[in-house]
Amino acid sequence: MFAIDLGNLPQWISAIAASILVIGAIVLLAHGRRTDIEVTAEARRLPAGDFLDVRVTMSPVGSLRNRPYKVVGCVWCNENRIVPDAHGQLSDDMWIALKPCPSRIANPHYGAIDLRLPPPRKQSGGMFRRRMKWGCPNRKVPTVEVFEVRAKPSNEVGQLPMIAEKPIMWLMNAFHGEYAEPRERLQFTHVVPVPPPDPGVIGWRAVLTLDIPKETWFFRHPSKDSWGWKNDDFVPLPLKEPSAAAAQPSM
Repeated sequence: MFAIDLGNLPQWISAIAASILVIGAIVLLAHGRRTDIEVTAEARRLPAGDFLDVRVTMSPVGSLRNRPYKVVGCVWCNENRIVPDAHGQLSDDMWIALKPCPSRIANPHYGAIDLRLPPPRKQSGGMFRRRMKWGCPNRKVPTVEVFEVRAKPSNEVGQLPMIAEKPIMWLMNAFHGEYAEPRERLQFTHVVPVPPPDPGVIGWRAVLTLDIPKETWFFRHPSKDSWGWKNDDFVPLPLKEPSAAAAQPSM
């Protein structure tokens, strides 16, 4: 009996090792993409107008590198961005859009399961076709959405003012297609002009959205095929610069 048990020992060791590997792989896929992201913004009032100094940061805290979605050709995105490229093609540079792509609206079947064969990599042709099928192909590139924040007096006496937000621009491909290794800090700064604030505007809110493709995207809904994170920052109106006459000391 002892000889039989001893003979089965290598099989037990192999089974235990295989179980540990499977559990480790599941944990890695579930938690390996954990990421800290941050967006900070500051308003600057210059002679040329008002500008937002927007800084975006990505720092993976898991065990795997994070590579955001790459830019895919989109005719509407290219034609409706500020300063379109002379060659008519989107590149890895960030671009500004004053309105979202019409095909960004979710497809009626965006929440349905769309089974695919396992791809050799996350950015494979299968993922490319999936992006082209379900709305704007650039809907999941890293984006900073800028909202104009307004304060309206309440109709009732003694009540707090009402806050309303309106999106005014989208900063697309905020990380320029770059990726970040674990424990690495990736940061980009964007200086963008904003329209002169109307009376009632108290500032702006910048919202950073980051999506990373999942390894098991072929088992999931198109709307849930990515890891996703969001971070935001409120930017009050910049202080008015003192006039030259007021800045000079009186004699």
